[in-house]
Amino acid sequence: MAFESKLGGVRGDLIDQWEKAPVVLRASEGAPAMPVERVWSLVAGGGQARREGGAKALSMRFWVDRTEPVKIEEYLPGREHPTVGSYLEALKGRVGERDFTLVINGAQALSRELYLDLRTFLAPLTARVGLAVAETAIYLSRSRRTVFGVHCDESANFLFVAYGTKRFRLWPREVLDAHPHLKHSLEYGEIMGQSTLVELAAGDLLYMPAGCYHVAEAEGEVGMHFSLGIRIEPGLSRSMVEQAAARAVAKRLRTVPSVPFLAAETGQNAARLPPPLAEGSSALAGGFADEIERALVEQWAKFVSSGGFLVVPPTLPEAPLADAATLRLAGGFPLVFDVRGDDLLVAAHGHALQLPAHPAVVALLGRLNEGRPWRAGALIAEHAGEVVVDGVAYEADAEGLRSLLQSLVALGALEASG
Repeated sequence: MAFESKLGGVRGDLIDQWEKAPVVLRASEGAPAMPVERVWSLVAGGGQARREGGAKALSMRFWVDRTEPVKIEEYLPGREHPTVGSYLEALKGRVGERDFTLVINGAQALSRELYLDLRTFLAPLTARVGLAVAETAIYLSRSRRTVFGVHCDESANFLFVAYGTKRFRLWPREVLDAHPHLKHSLEYGEIMGQSTLVELAAGDLLYMPAGCYHVAEAEGEVGMHFSLGIRIEPGLSRSMVEQAAARAVAKRLRTVPSVPFLAAETGQNAARLPPPLAEGSSALAGGFADEIERALVEQWAKFVSSGGFLVVPPTLPEAPLADAATLRLAGGFPLVFDVRGDDLLVAAHGHALQLPAHPAVVALLGRLNEGRPWRAGALIAEHAGEVVVDGVAYEADAEGLRSLLQSLVALGALEASG
């Protein structure tokens, strides 16, 4: 079945307030929602996976009052907790009436449908402001004050209330900059009058610009919300170049011998590089800029293809693809590909393939990016056989094309049905 978004794209009135001021959309006003069943399935599924030693892409933290237990697994939900209520009842035996907070980061790695939905939601915003790092967090808590105290996130935040009620106090950055001793404090009476109180119920949505200081308050009630953040990172482009350069350096130095001890001269020659360091430096000469660019192109292709998410669903096991199978771009998002000489880079949803740049393969990718459904057999038949480019004949093997399509399905680039 083809993917259908439950969230839709972010509304224009929210985009208009981007990085200006907090905005509240009520469920009664048609706010996009994260139903409790959807969010709880992520929490229980992630907890179960963590208890079984999996869910490596997820970050999970649990506090009782303001203390993190040594064995978090003992506090996590799982399959035996089909609802939030059943988990809360079981948790009473461990925490009683004390405050608790469970935070899960990266839940989109657990659900390809959620990941595609979040990308669909952000697409109109990305088209307006550009691409940045996207991240998620789920908070389930009963806490009189946020465990982090009065704090801000360097991310613009879309906060979907899924269960219970949430009450937030919000401050502009300049208020806390004028009272730095209250950052991360649980006692903030002296600036209470400068706060905005926002009370939210299940189905409501709160947008907070980056740098908006806030604290959640409660009087014994339990609340759960899903946060989608867009990280505001001024050094993003520079850090991406640095990461690509570091990978290119590491690749070049793999063949350079390394030693645990370096001979050091004395006197005026003390600064002369010992041979292992000189050889390492020499290994970086000649055409290195091209290698950095290639590493950066691959990194950027993955980033673009994931909509800015660094944590993405894992690839799937490859499965045989029948001629009658219908293929569609997953979520409608196009493949990202780049041809450089004889090399072809294909990226989709944060994963990448390196392939020979066969003209038939490039043409097939172009066909897929038209965005309409294709029968696998028809697509293979169209591109198999001989193709001539600039007087050179290339032969495309039907089973090789089928294998490529199977790889793209496993990558999450394509949905296969039928």
